[in-house]
Amino acid sequence: MPLLYTLRKKRHPNSMDAASFQWLDTVCGPYALLCQTEGMLLPGAETILCGAVRETGAPLLYADAAIRTGKDELPLYKPDFAPDTLLRQNYVGSPLLLSKTLLLSLGCAPERMNADEQFALTLRAMLNAAQTVHVPHVLFAGGPPPAPRSVHPVETALLRLGRLGIAALGDVNDRFAIRYALERKARVSVIVRSYGDPNALRRTLESVELCAGETEYETIVAAGGIIQSAAEQYYRALERHGAARVVRCPGEENDARLKNIAAGCASGAYLLVMDAGTVAKTPNTLLQFLLEAQNSGAGVIAGWVEDERGLRHSGELTVDAQDIPRPVRAEEETFANAGCTHNATLLGGAIFVSAEAFGAAGGFDETFDSCWCETALSLTLARRGRRNVVTPDVCFQKTSAVVRPLSRRNRERCGDMFRALRVQGDPMRSQNPAYLAAIRSKTGDAEKGQKIENYA
Repeated sequence: MPLLYTLRKKRHPNSMDAASFQWLDTVCGPYALLCQTEGMLLPGAETILCGAVRETGAPLLYADAAIRTGKDELPLYKPDFAPDTLLRQNYVGSPLLLSKTLLLSLGCAPERMNADEQFALTLRAMLNAAQTVHVPHVLFAGGPPPAPRSVHPVETALLRLGRLGIAALGDVNDRFAIRYALERKARVSVIVRSYGDPNALRRTLESVELCAGETEYETIVAAGGIIQSAAEQYYRALERHGAARVVRCPGEENDARLKNIAAGCASGAYLLVMDAGTVAKTPNTLLQFLLEAQNSGAGVIAGWVEDERGLRHSGELTVDAQDIPRPVRAEEETFANAGCTHNATLLGGAIFVSAEAFGAAGGFDETFDSCWCETALSLTLARRGRRNVVTPDVCFQKTSAVVRPLSRRNRERCGDMFRALRVQGDPMRSQNPAYLAAIRSKTGDAEKGQKIENYA
């Protein structure tokens, strides 16, 4: 008995529109494959999928795809299992391979379904599957994937996950927006690294006060290096008015060590770690972070960042040719992470993390003496099974930045920690060889002009 079957050529009038999906066969074999009707499997797809099944034994597998609009072909590179991304959009789409055992446990095996029904099945399957495998090859090509219109699948999934929230159709590309409810009140410790500029520190602290809302919080200023008299006067004023606790470490230049010392003085269940000169712009910033942290159980959470030019980009980072983390450029965004809350591996800037997760990771890696300690923490937690989250519901602005030369020690540590993501791919972005080749290019034009088969 073959493992998979080929697509039936039989058509049924009035049921095979662009929003329909069909099984490649009825569930009479070990696995069934669900595909959008307006499309086709690419040559060799069955061989690759069968090989992935034999290698992993996973009950649920999906692969990359491509959309055809006129003469254009656009590959859709997908991340590995990313539940917070999936709750906002159906990034899985076609092709979707499910075991007969999994299907029977779900109690359904329809021959065709619309976009909402397919999304509901995908959510149920991924929440029930013991293992989900992403096959990083473009194996299917068709029309644009139809967007689900009903919020019911998402709200049902939230209930199954025990998350307190409701869904709504969002404003960005018909994706879903989720409004979480606060599970419990919690204290947040805001840790601000001061570089001796009272004005930059003042802007940061004032923005936190304005955007804290009713969330209980404390402020801890980590001051190191040479503490000038103007900075010391401001520190004393903060302490005198009870506005912040100042942890002074004269002569200490290691950012990670300073932040670890400040975290050791924190009493909050959650930490918001940021540098002086970074300004919170979103009302109820702390509450928005708390809602995401309590409901998703995320490792590290980052918001979006507005740079000095007013351009907004997510707090997600990728790794360049020198194994140095850098912000993701607009042309490097995949369809699964553009504009909405999504899972990510590397985060930077202002980060939000539970004190429990921070302690379990051993705090910041102090071998990063001047930068990248936040990014290293996000990678450590990701490798330990925590899923990091980027949310556009929170935004920060960089009003000033301390530019410190990248030390040889930091450069070597970056290579040690981040090289694998450049070589093997980032599981929350893509591990597709064609995608990796494209982002290694300075222009990102490696994929232009290639036929769809070249992406596999």
